[in-house]
Formats: sequence, C-alpha cells, structure tokens
Amino acid sequence: MRDVFICKTTRNKIYLIYKFIINFLSMLNIEQKSIEQYFSEYGINDPDEKIKLLPELTKIIYDRNMHVVWYEKADDEYKKSQYAEGLKELDGRIKDIFDDFLSNKKEKNISETGDLA
Repeated sequence: MRDVFICKTTRNKIYLIYKFIINFLSMLNIEQKSIEQYFSEYGINDPDEKIKLLPELTKIIYDRNMHVVWYEKADDEYKKSQYAEGLKELDGRIKDIFDDFLSNKKEKNISETGDLA
C-alpha cells in the first residue's frame, strides 16, 4: 500500500512541476496579437497572400486573443494553466497554418521556376 501512495505522490509532484513549467513558459508569450503581427512574424507582405490566409486565421486568432483575456482575468492557477494550455494549442494551429502556406508557396515556386532555391 505504501508503494502505491508513493507512486501517486510522485505522479502528482511530476504533474504539478509539468503544470508549473507549462504555465511559466506560456507566460513569456501571453499577450494578444493582431493578424498583422503574425503576417510580419512569418514574412508575409503580399496583400494577395494575406487575403488567402485570412479566412483560416481570423477565428483562430480571435480565439487565441480571448484565451489571453481569460488568462489575465483568471483568479486561480488551475484556470490559468488551462488557458495556457489552450493558448499553446492555438499557437500550434496558427503555426501549422503558416507553415503549410509557406511550404505550399515554396513548392509552387519550385514547380513554376524549376529552381530549388
């Protein structure tokens, strides 16, 4: 019985450390961002390219910014950790959208020019 208790305690400690690390790392990047900030971050300056991405990005970036607001208003660490995890997921989805777009753009340029650079 003591072994089970130690395992649960250890598991709980590991879980709390994990939550603390996630919360700490996410606090470094918890601020609202505009769509233009993302375009600038990923080097997308062409208005036609921006228009192609807007339908995919608008709702996700809105949701992300709402998570920031909820995070800032949260009154306990558990809620904050939940919002931080949500932010991490949304940031991953946003990154995937931009990565896919840039990858497709690069493939299109290669197929049009035949140039690998």
